[in-house]
Amino acid sequence: MTFKPKLATTESLKELLTQALQSSDDGLLELALAVRDVKIISKTLREIDDSLLVTLLGKLTTRLATSPLRAEALAGWISYCLKLGTYEPQNLATLKNMLYERIESFPDLLRLEGRLSMMVEVD
Repeated sequence: MTFKPKLATTESLKELLTQALQSSDDGLLELALAVRDVKIISKTLREIDDSLLVTLLGKLTTRLATSPLRAEALAGWISYCLKLGTYEPQNLATLKNMLYERIESFPDLLRLEGRLSMMVEVD
């Protein structure tokens, strides 16, 4: 496939995303997720079938859980999925639990960052 994320249109992204989700093709899905233009993402997800949005949210959640450093890149996708889709509670439970776990550790990370800052200033 000759899909170029920076040149993506709503039509080309919709076709790629639909094909990726229907065939469970992770390679195609990664190619689609390389698109960062929020306008194209938003328009595309408005045109995607609701059942595919549920599937996409699950795949995005899995990617976020396995690669937390991708949070910034996936946040736009997740945000628009949540805004545009209709979900049952069980579809959101994994994402909610994962985010809660990450948020729980945030105060500890802030304390650690404060200690490190103090140590650096002492030297």
